[in-house]
Formats: sequence, C-alpha cells, structure tokens
Amino acid sequence: MTAYAWPLQQALYAALTDPPLDGVTRVVDHSFADAGNGDFPFVQIGEAQSLPNDVQCSTGSDEYIDLHVWSRYRGQREVKEIMGAIHAALHQSTLAVDGLSSCFAYVDGQRVFTDPDGLTRHGVVTLKITCHI
Repeated sequence: MTAYAWPLQQALYAALTDPPLDGVTRVVDHSFADAGNGDFPFVQIGEAQSLPNDVQCSTGSDEYIDLHVWSRYRGQREVKEIMGAIHAALHQSTLAVDGLSSCFAYVDGQRVFTDPDGLTRHGVVTLKITCHI
C-alpha cells in the first residue's frame, strides 16, 4: 500500500458521511458479520488495490477501492438507491488528501446480487482513485 493509503481512506470516509448518505445507518471498514436487522443498511469500505501510475515529474498511483452496500430491504430498491447516492457523491470528484497534490475519484463499476443467506442484498461500488504526490 502507498504511504497515503490511510489518509485516502479517511478522506473517503468523510465524503461518505459528511453529509451522510440518505438512509445509511453507518459506514464501517470492518466485517459486520453480527449485524442485526436494525443495523441495515450500511456501507463497508472494503478491499483495496494500489497500482503505480507515475508520470513525468510526478509519483502516483491508481487506487481501486470496493465499497460494499448491505441491505435487508426486500428487493433491490434500497441498495440501488444507496449506490446511486455513492455515485453522486464520488464520481468525478476531487478528494482532499494530506500529502497529495491531486486525488480524483471515479466510479469504475457497480454490481448488485443477493447474498447466500437469501435475505441480504449486496451491492459493490468499485472506485478508481487517481492520486499524485
């Protein structure tokens, strides 16, 4: 991971919580396997991958981060609405990250499926965040 991986996650958390996403109970970065019905819907900052993206006179990377949306709403409406709010908040946005001269976020992909428990809807929003020092 890059030296700015944690400050980047902090900026991402701030973008997801201030202002808060409509209807989301919390944003976490850990497994929430013991979540009860009252904990849904929530967003989990998930897997991250960092790929070098150096350009002339600038060191940088492309950071791919998965945001997981968890919902117990019957049907896909709630998870898709939250994913739409994430898209509105982060697609083609600039994040302020300490130590970086530029940090641009894009929604790189989205998918929705039913979790193996048959009750939980699971959405994944993959972000591509291009960063330069």
